[in-house]
Amino acid sequence: IYFCNSLVKLTFSVSSKDDSLRPCFVGQAIVDASYQLQRTFVSGVCQRHKVSLGSLIIDPKEFGNKPTFRGDGGSFEGAKKRGYITYEIHPYSNVESKCGVLEEILSAVLKSARKKWFAVLVDKQLLLFSHYNDSKPKVTIPLQIGTHIEWHKDVMIKISTLDQSWYLTTQCLKQRTAWFNKLTGFYREMLDKSVIEMRSTLN
Repeated sequence: IYFCNSLVKLTFSVSSKDDSLRPCFVGQAIVDASYQLQRTFVSGVCQRHKVSLGSLIIDPKEFGNKPTFRGDGGSFEGAKKRGYITYEIHPYSNVESKCGVLEEILSAVLKSARKKWFAVLVDKQLLLFSHYNDSKPKVTIPLQIGTHIEWHKDVMIKISTLDQSWYLTTQCLKQRTAWFNKLTGFYREMLDKSVIEMRSTLN
């Protein structure tokens, strides 16, 4: 979230297992998180919240927009939903985090051999999700010591670890450059440099 006045609604859907070990709906909580995000953004401190579960209002879909569980059908029809969940909102600087669509180049010969990912850069990791609303990434690329990031043919970002290399790109040059700068920590270096210069002038 890049702005403290963002309008964001969070939906939490909780499921359990029936006798056939199939996931079944337990309860759902829908939260207007605008104020919570503002408070986290301004304070820079993790915020912990508790919310009660209610009936199913928004169909939860995941893994390619397929339903994750049966709704209120069967023995669960008309069942009273109760209980609560707790969740945390952690502040992340947009200097080091980013999200959006990245394309992975799978072949240097076949131009159509590409795979689209919804990518999330956070905690020095690049998480690649098959779909925007998936909860677990398909690929996790560590951006730690030993990971090398460079331009490849000026249109692709090459990320190399000890085990594998990825070639990523976007159609938009501005976004491609922004991804490269955040992946390499360029913005963080510029910020740190500015802070040091400012402190030196104050002293």
